[in-house]
Amino acid sequence: MKLLIVTQILDKNDPVLGFFHEWVREFSKHAEKISVICLKKGVYDLPENVSVFSLGKETKLAPPFTYMIRLKLLSWKLRREYDAVLCHMNPEYVIGGALIWKMFGKKISFWYAHSTVSVRLHLAVALSDIVLTSTDEGLRIKTNKKRIIGQGIDTEMFSMISRNPSQTLRLVTVGRISPSKDYETIIAACSRLSKDAIAYELKVIGGPGTSEQQKYFNEIKNKIKILGLSVEVYFVGPLPQNEIIPYLQNADVFVSAGLTGSLDKALLEAMSCGAITISCNTAFKNLSTDTLRFSFASKDSITLEEKIKEVIEMSFSTRIDIGQKMRNIVEKDHSLSNFAEKVIDLIENI
Repeated sequence: MKLLIVTQILDKNDPVLGFFHEWVREFSKHAEKISVICLKKGVYDLPENVSVFSLGKETKLAPPFTYMIRLKLLSWKLRREYDAVLCHMNPEYVIGGALIWKMFGKKISFWYAHSTVSVRLHLAVALSDIVLTSTDEGLRIKTNKKRIIGQGIDTEMFSMISRNPSQTLRLVTVGRISPSKDYETIIAACSRLSKDAIAYELKVIGGPGTSEQQKYFNEIKNKIKILGLSVEVYFVGPLPQNEIIPYLQNADVFVSAGLTGSLDKALLEAMSCGAITISCNTAFKNLSTDTLRFSFASKDSITLEEKIKEVIEMSFSTRIDIGQKMRNIVEKDHSLSNFAEKVIDLIENI
């Protein structure tokens, strides 16, 4: 099969979407040819059967309709180079390319895994032949086109290594600095830990992406200063995924208070590295009895602190055993190799 993939960014060093580079690499093992159209391209290193075409955002900003016109033109130009289409996350790509693709009989698949439901999402689902998602919470529209296939986590890259015990509990969280990640709840739990004289450190990996998120970031930093947590809480900044991995591999606990509800890829990456993961994420809670045990209600900093203290009271060997169980969940249900096979098989059989 020859596949056209449309995505936002193809750049293995991108701190948010760098993972998609490895998705394309894995897809290429199961397809004769892959053509990637991206809004913006950066650094990539892909097999010979992968070609990359950019809509040009990396060189010059343009009005959104300009990119849609370029998408249509490229879809036309490449029409003999692909049999089917996979759009990644953005409903706009489905809407923008559907007319050309349907004109030439190209089957349209759409990957979407987020709690947000919009008019554009409804339209994209209507125009697609199938819609792929990670969990039931990842697509909150009732449709017989939905196919739940898990996430695609590179378990060889996000591997579990031997940890050494530490007197200081090593906490880490990864994600865009934005209100949807609810850092207030994490900071409130950290303040409680400090009041209980517990030795810990929290490393926050990620940064703001918009001016509004920068304002939120400033508010969070100010709150940390007022609470006297500047030594315990450290902002690492945004990192490419290969630089995030050592933080996850050496963490005792990965914590997330995100409010989206859909299964956050960062949670699974932490689990794959063997970090005990604590989250209020609805989909995370439903993964297994172990993830249910380490779940808490949204905005509940008291229970979050209790879950962290539960880890502190464990023996080091017990922590390792639980971390291994969490990794096993990812290997079984969310490994990239199995994921890519499912995606290609579903597209071929539309």
